[in-house]
Amino acid sequence: MEQVADRSGKTLGELTRLRRQVSYVKGRNRALKKALEGTSETLRAFVDSATDGFLLLDSDLNVVDVQRRALSTFGIRADDVFGKSLQNLLHRLGIDPASLRFKRLKKVLTTEESVVIDEIRVDTDKGPMWMTVKMFKVGEGVGIVVTFITERKLAEDVLRRSEAQLRLLSQRI
Repeated sequence: MEQVADRSGKTLGELTRLRRQVSYVKGRNRALKKALEGTSETLRAFVDSATDGFLLLDSDLNVVDVQRRALSTFGIRADDVFGKSLQNLLHRLGIDPASLRFKRLKKVLTTEESVVIDEIRVDTDKGPMWMTVKMFKVGEGVGIVVTFITERKLAEDVLRRSEAQLRLLSQRI
């Protein structure tokens, strides 16, 4: 029995098999795309709910992305940050850019070595805010994680005062 073929010489069976494969691949692509969209949303929700602040800078140290927590903690709007230089943002927040050791920050771009700066103090209208800043290379830019340590620093201060009072009491006995 002679098999029917199309102009390219493919038989009906081969065409059916190819059609099924194309359909499978299209379905798989749709499923992957949907999964990736969900992953992106899940990742954004995770980052936004984290207690640390996250910033992403491009290779010129301009702000590309900022997590919502960082925006609300510092009382700034996204429009005031995106596309602006990190130095501009720091001045806006009343943070001395020297405290981030900009030379070391720029070195992160070339050496890919991470930098950690512990105990940066920022005076705000609500009182002092303490933070630890970690900077690391991400793609062509820099990622920054800001860990807010104000509560820890206040607790340490209370402990120091308590210890000093206990010493005074023990000396009087």
